[in-house]
Amino acid sequence: MKKIAIACQGGGSHCAFTGGVLAALLRRVHVDAQQRLVLDGHEVVGLSGTSGGAVSAYLAWLDLLRIRQGHRFAEDEPLAVERFWKNNAAQLFGRFPYDLLTNLAVVGMASMESAVPALASASTPSAATRAIQAHMRAQIAEAAGDLSFLQPLAEAEGGLHRARLKSLHKAPPNFPVLLIGAANVNQGVFEPFIGTPAHPPLLDQVVASTALPDLFPSVGIATPMKAARHAQGTAPGDSAEPASAYYWDGLLSQNPPISDFLGFREREVKPDEIWIVRINPVARRNGAGRIAIEPPTRATEIADRRNELAGNLSLEQEKRFIRRINAMHDSGALSAAGRDRYKKVQLWGISLDGWSDVPEHPGAPEGDWREVKYRTPRVHTQVLDYATKLLRGPLFLSELDALGREAAQEFLEHRQAVEA
Repeated sequence: MKKIAIACQGGGSHCAFTGGVLAALLRRVHVDAQQRLVLDGHEVVGLSGTSGGAVSAYLAWLDLLRIRQGHRFAEDEPLAVERFWKNNAAQLFGRFPYDLLTNLAVVGMASMESAVPALASASTPSAATRAIQAHMRAQIAEAAGDLSFLQPLAEAEGGLHRARLKSLHKAPPNFPVLLIGAANVNQGVFEPFIGTPAHPPLLDQVVASTALPDLFPSVGIATPMKAARHAQGTAPGDSAEPASAYYWDGLLSQNPPISDFLGFREREVKPDEIWIVRINPVARRNGAGRIAIEPPTRATEIADRRNELAGNLSLEQEKRFIRRINAMHDSGALSAAGRDRYKKVQLWGISLDGWSDVPEHPGAPEGDWREVKYRTPRVHTQVLDYATKLLRGPLFLSELDALGREAAQEFLEHRQAVEA
């Protein structure tokens, strides 16, 4: 049975699409006799995400564990990821004062060419943005629901605070693992937070992955080893070294983490396939859906394309590394020890704009990849600009959710047809 990991890119409100994708996939998961989580004949061994993708991946990860614990979701029973994106929609008379009006005002400012720089300078973390961040944290906690079912699985109280992947070179006793992309503000460490069923992630780690610097304050995460040394008065080096590290949005580091799925020593536990839920388009396209010839010239167009490219940068670098390893497998460049250590991994994609990655062509020398359009998006890509990543209108999020469910179904059908 092939092992798969699902990686969820960040992209603000556009990640409601990811919520729809994950909801559709989770509805197809069952548990086999070996207690494996099986999706269309594949074992799910990992989830990862950044920013809005991290929120979606975290909530889906919790429901996967619930399913393995024996919970069966009724058709009308909402999943955790469904609850979050429904409750995240801005409401006129919601719990957060003037939520809908405030959201529309922010989106309107971001849509104005002359207001883009002003919006950025006026968005420095403030009392208002701290309140919004706290409100989002409460929404994630509410959507996650009762987590008492995790207690029998946990080996240590408090979760895995700040682990480096090398600490998980040895595979955990059970799967799936959860990787949450976040950027260490002061140290520049780009390693994901790691969660396992025995060491669930902290809610603050998920919130840290969404802390966009221009809008929200960084999130402090306790570092247990440093805290213990300070308590004993044995901290090495600078005695003023803080017992917490501060994190910003994972868009600055990994969007989303994918190569870290391959960090285990044991080859057999590494995924055979990584399914990437992509929010940002790779190529800029015109109104006819063709790759644009002329560069963007308006301020909003430039800001939008810059945001897309920045959001894809780390992902494309990690994909290129994996594809080069694949190419080395195909060319026979790896030794027997190398083939045993480095696994060939297929990369598949489910993208918001309808143009998705498929595994590279075997004849490509560098593991190049083909782009195949297997569906027509209902939301026109020209409408999904940077400003709409801030939009939380109920109808908008509902449409993205429906599009995600449709994309997941069509992806599975397309993938089966390609492999047939």
